[in-house]
Amino acid sequence: DLGNTRLHYAVFLETFPAPILLIRMGADPAKLNAHGQDPLMILEELHAKESDTAKKQELLTRYKDILETIAKYKGPTQRFKDNVTLLH
Repeated sequence: DLGNTRLHYAVFLETFPAPILLIRMGADPAKLNAHGQDPLMILEELHAKESDTAKKQELLTRYKDILETIAKYKGPTQRFKDNVTLLH
């Protein structure tokens, strides 16, 4: 078991807007899997590995959407309070 939640899988499989819906329904965006990754870390990794410029921009847009949803529905976690994100 890798400790991935539905939110981890929704991000990894790029099934947008599923991550946003899951967060609205109560999914924990700060939950770490067995590799110590929260779901946004997976999205950051996908972004870093992507070579297609348009795809990178799409992932960045999704990232921003997810961050806005976290701020609205969950409030900032310590990681987000410290601005340790792809956008900073």
